[in-house]
Amino acid sequence: MQINLFQDKNVVSSFNYPRREFIKIIQNLKRPAYIKSKEFHFVKCEMIIADGKITMRLSGSEVYLFCDTIGMCKSTFYLRDFYEAMKADRNEIITIAISVKTINVNAVTLTSTTVLLNESSKVKELEAPLKSLNIATRIIEEHSFKNGQLYISLYDNRTFYGIDILSDVIKAQAIFRKYNIYPKEIEELILKHIRVYK
Repeated sequence: MQINLFQDKNVVSSFNYPRREFIKIIQNLKRPAYIKSKEFHFVKCEMIIADGKITMRLSGSEVYLFCDTIGMCKSTFYLRDFYEAMKADRNEIITIAISVKTINVNAVTLTSTTVLLNESSKVKELEAPLKSLNIATRIIEEHSFKNGQLYISLYDNRTFYGIDILSDVIKAQAIFRKYNIYPKEIEELILKHIRVYK
């Protein structure tokens, strides 16, 4: 049952969830996405709420929550702000209330971009994360870089581990796939500027 504070005309969707479990779910969401700590502040997360299921998506990773929900929408927000608001809260239950321009984590209001969903658009949005996840999985399986291998720039002394390069390829693919630029093209471009460090 949703708390009365968020039952107003501006809220398009809302749900309650145990705070500790929610924090663990976000940590599981972050892990496969290869997010570096210095990049965490800039990472945006998509949350799709529809019919008792919440889908949270990053590039290359998605998780699901199941609970009673009100309304259907897709909201995009900065994951770090959302995560920090949840960790700072001391209530056992977190109420998430989403409006067109904000997402509330209990009493904390964060900026978001929200699109209302109907039955038709809900299906499209729920199918899209699976496609994104499949692309990221294929990149991980077929990439040219060895995770533990160290690479060095051809132009200076900067070094990079294969796992970090792979993370950048996945992120770049998420940005450039609308231009039909494929992961192998991104890898080939990177390989022109680095070599294996011996």
